[in-house]
Amino acid sequence: MTALIELYGAPTHRDLVAWIAKEYGLGLAKQGLNKHVHRREEIARRVRLYRDDADADFEAVIRLIFEDGQVQQDRIKLIAVAKERNVTGRIINEVGSLYDKPALRTLANKAEDARFHLEEKRLKLHEVMQETHRLLQLCNEVLVWQFLGVDGKPKLRIVTPDTFDALPDPRDKNEMAGVIINVEPISILPNREMLPYFEIWDDTFRYQLNSAGQLIDEPVPHELGRIPGVLLHKREPIDRLMDERPGRDITSAHLGDALLAVMTMRLSKAQGERQPILKGPLANVAKNQRMDGESPIALPPEVEALMLDTKTDPDHYILVRKERLSACAATYGLSYEQLANQETSDTASGKVYQLRREKLIELRGEQRRRALVNETEIVKLLGFETEGMKVDHQEQAIPQDAVEEVDLLEKKMKLGLDNPVAYLQRKDPDLDENAATALLLKNLSVWAKLVVLQRSLNMPGDANAANPGQSPQENGAQNGEQNAEQMQERRDTGDPVYESRLAS
Repeated sequence: MTALIELYGAPTHRDLVAWIAKEYGLGLAKQGLNKHVHRREEIARRVRLYRDDADADFEAVIRLIFEDGQVQQDRIKLIAVAKERNVTGRIINEVGSLYDKPALRTLANKAEDARFHLEEKRLKLHEVMQETHRLLQLCNEVLVWQFLGVDGKPKLRIVTPDTFDALPDPRDKNEMAGVIINVEPISILPNREMLPYFEIWDDTFRYQLNSAGQLIDEPVPHELGRIPGVLLHKREPIDRLMDERPGRDITSAHLGDALLAVMTMRLSKAQGERQPILKGPLANVAKNQRMDGESPIALPPEVEALMLDTKTDPDHYILVRKERLSACAATYGLSYEQLANQETSDTASGKVYQLRREKLIELRGEQRRRALVNETEIVKLLGFETEGMKVDHQEQAIPQDAVEEVDLLEKKMKLGLDNPVAYLQRKDPDLDENAATALLLKNLSVWAKLVVLQRSLNMPGDANAANPGQSPQENGAQNGEQNAEQMQERRDTGDPVYESRLAS
């Protein structure tokens, strides 16, 4: 790679930083319409929706739809009790389930592989990749940043695109040549102009900028020889390095669902009862009369009481919510029933479940291919050789009845497609191969002891006998019959053991 000052042909570092601050809307330069600022704000809203921190976004939608100030306030008050369904979270967590079970990473070099697994465990790489993959489905790009922790050892941090921007290489706009990262200074120093709010990194220099987007000091080479982070993509970039377009449908569905939930709550509050109406000269009506269904209301002769039925069926709101969610979920291989957790006995079978997940399985296959690219970048960042590296993502199991599950395991074992050790590991991911084998041998040992106990109690020799509660005489007779049948079979087949015993 080449330093930014050389790639962009800037006369000085300050000229380079001033241009970047203006182009990407950093500090004071972010005023007005800026496509990079707009992209960061859009991604920030997605993250807020995903993190259940979007009350301000719901309020903005209400203010956009309704013009009257009092109508706005009446509905804004209901936001706190009308956000029970996190559409973004449900779709992203379901679609981004590739790392729900830990992936098995294997390096070609055995010595490197052993060292890598120790580092993998120390960094909690599974948790990092699991969250990274989900955020990739949400934001399309994620920056995995390497830094030194308080213990002086390298750590990994996930940075979402609302707090960073990638500088493209002028020779190839789909390659990253530098990165801008937001920094949150924590200090009690009064001169905050000297505190860094932004950092710009390339393979040679690190620039620190204050809150106004101005260079604090002249940069010095960081001597790492590379940017200490990797930019991961949901899909290979085609026409731009940072792409916020995919995923807008989820944001739209989430905001629309929240608005309809507010409307439903408003309907139940304001139009769920019959309203009394008094007709006539109301000046003579006694005030503050209790209306509880037990005490009659005292009205003058000329005043007439009527009832206005304002009750409205909210089904139309519910149907609209379902239609909107179904349309969005279908894009990601989900049904409305899966998204709303409303499976019925008619649709919850394994075959129907697999049919509904057909599109999701296709998306998962696409994710697996992209995940191999991203995994390689992460391992390179950690300083390991990736030639010959293999990544095994565990498959998701289809829900099955317990008896069907065991029957399927038995059939697969006969074809060499499965084994009890792998089955135990799927049931308990914390078990490694040795622990699963030990558990299997323990279970077989307990069963063998039970068989021996049955025989010692003069129970039938067949441990799987349907009726082990026969009398000792009947059990003994059954054992004798089995022994006689076995001796006859040996005699007919010319068993040498039987012949030798007969001769003796």
